[in-house]
Amino acid sequence: MPRACCQPPRLRGWGGNGPDRKGSGAGGASHRQPGARLGLCPRAWPVLAARAPAPAGGGPCTARSGGGSCGASQRATGELAAFLPLLKKAAQGSSQKGLSCSKAAIVNISSVLGSIERVPETFFKPVISYRCSKAALNMLTRCQALSYAEDGILCAAVHPGWVQTDMGTQKADLPVDESVRGILTVLPTLSEKHSGSFWSWAGETIPW
Repeated sequence: MPRACCQPPRLRGWGGNGPDRKGSGAGGASHRQPGARLGLCPRAWPVLAARAPAPAGGGPCTARSGGGSCGASQRATGELAAFLPLLKKAAQGSSQKGLSCSKAAIVNISSVLGSIERVPETFFKPVISYRCSKAALNMLTRCQALSYAEDGILCAAVHPGWVQTDMGTQKADLPVDESVRGILTVLPTLSEKHSGSFWSWAGETIPW
């Protein structure tokens, strides 16, 4: 279960994605060179991280310029359109059976704040627009899992925790390396039965 951070009763990692503008943090490096974080061949980099912006002035993160759920959706759509042919090619060229991150995968960086079931325990900080953007990303993950299963592409959402980056600030309770190690430990364990699921950096399933 998530541990309490320095400002009770907050849950550890409520802030969602934590990469800074330079790409450091739980999702930053994998966003720039997805497969490199998993040790994959460059021509088969199969992981795509789609991120929605952080809440503007509402939490430990600040929104990027021109942000908003619509802007994030457009960016994610454009990124997926560019990556999808490569993902399909990687899956088709793989000798592996079933689905896995070492074959081809879309990993969306979500947040526990996007969990509808856990709203009562996390609503001490409303940040409603941020919650909605992450809930929409979770829906996208489920739809992607159904849409691309036949193409051999695994799809999952991951909550990286509240990470100590420029966006997460030093008030966050999760060091970058701990979040990254956690995510890179979780991803290789995902298989066909996990496609369309929502995970934390610590390897725990999160309810939608």
